[in-house]
Amino acid sequence: MMRSEALALYRPLRAEIQRHLRIAPEHAERPDWMAVAEILDIMQDGGVVADGSTLEMLTDAVLFALRESGDRVIDRYVAGLVDRRERAFVRRMAKATFSVWRIVGSHPQGGVWVDDALGFRKRKHLMDEALEKSASAGTLVAMRVFDAGPFLAGFGIVIPVSGLATTLLRAICRAGRPLDLDIVIYGHAIHGLSIEETLLRGLGPDRSGAVE
Repeated sequence: MMRSEALALYRPLRAEIQRHLRIAPEHAERPDWMAVAEILDIMQDGGVVADGSTLEMLTDAVLFALRESGDRVIDRYVAGLVDRRERAFVRRMAKATFSVWRIVGSHPQGGVWVDDALGFRKRKHLMDEALEKSASAGTLVAMRVFDAGPFLAGFGIVIPVSGLATTLLRAICRAGRPLDLDIVIYGHAIHGLSIEETLLRGLGPDRSGAVE
């Protein structure tokens, strides 16, 4: 596939991703928002305090958080879609993986090559024009990506992660300890906290990464 052909596929796909991300949060109920906001420690006087990038992170976490009912808001949204093609596309989005990705270098078709820095997945082609322009080889970023067919596509906010934090997170994941990675990354980014300091202190056995 030529670069022009890959970009011609990606740009409409990117617009469709953004459209669904605008609509899907409408299927979240107040308890969904409150539960995640409390973990992220962005509650004040009984309400959620979030705007800008904080709101983006909250929204992404709400869509993918496992609720007491055993499903997620994104699953509820998928179930309500009538159009078969749309439902199939958003079902792919719902299988997105949140991880720390290492930028390997530019991909000839556009975007970048990435490795899963937590060590679970093989090298993949991530179509992301912004990262292609801004991220140098070796850069580590946390983000949610899904298999869009000919390449991976990302959505939500991109969070830079240090090498030490990545090493510590990898050790925790390989040890099989429960960890809500998106909550850990988002919570520390929102409050300007050091992931390394928290992880070196150790996450408590009854916590899934909630910000202390």
